[in-house]
Amino acid sequence: MKKKKTIYLFINLIMFSIIIYYLFFANNNIFDVNIKYMLFAIIPFLCIHLLRIVRQYIILMENKIKISRLTRAYLKSSLTNTVVPFKIGELFKIYLYGYEMNNYKKSFIGVLVDKFFDALLLLIILITAEIYYAQPLSIITILLLIFTGLVIIFYISFENTYNFLNKYLILNKNSELCIKCLKILDEAKNIFFDVKDMIKDRVILILSLTMLSWIFEIWFVSIISRAINVNSGFIDFINYMNNSFIGIPNELSIYYILVTIILFIAFYVLFGISKLFKES
Repeated sequence: MKKKKTIYLFINLIMFSIIIYYLFFANNNIFDVNIKYMLFAIIPFLCIHLLRIVRQYIILMENKIKISRLTRAYLKSSLTNTVVPFKIGELFKIYLYGYEMNNYKKSFIGVLVDKFFDALLLLIILITAEIYYAQPLSIITILLLIFTGLVIIFYISFENTYNFLNKYLILNKNSELCIKCLKILDEAKNIFFDVKDMIKDRVILILSLTMLSWIFEIWFVSIISRAINVNSGFIDFINYMNNSFIGIPNELSIYYILVTIILFIAFYVLFGISKLFKES
């Protein structure tokens, strides 16, 4: 247990070192902005992350993770994910949720389900905008299309594929390879039913929370754009999403990241203070 706690603290230290570096050594002058817009941006920022915390809690609610622990893990991982490109911060999120639930497998599945709904709704928004504005499909749109397409195909076809392969492997189980394949197949079946349990009777609710979170995200980006006096149309949002995913900085993405880091740190501190008051 002590070793597990040490590893947990060490990983947290690495992630926050990256964040501190970005905040103090890799930025422009963040104060050269319209402060009124920046203060106004707190409203959609709160709404975005409140909705995402609720969505993640709904997905993981059978695992009996406390909302306070989930919120703490979410704030840490989302703060890291803002800085690290290619959404590598999601691995940190899986680790944190797994640590809190003492179940890294359920954590991985829960984050995958959460990211699928996020990707699906963002894909719908991006494709709609790109078709409407006669734009070629962006890199992030293509990647989201591949990801969501593969997940949907896997989910729809799994049970029939499982039944076929299971029957075939049982008939040939004299082979050592077949026995290993049966074990892998059974593990895949367990993952499949874990996914079903996480979304049972709540798909519409998860979709609604996700759509609202993306609406507030677009609003948040628009406010930041006005604060630094740059364009804030749908095409600019698509470019921003591409740059953020790949890790190529531009003026909007730099300010977005810096503002997000500051707000996350502020709310994480407030969250910690409120918890101390409750304990006392």
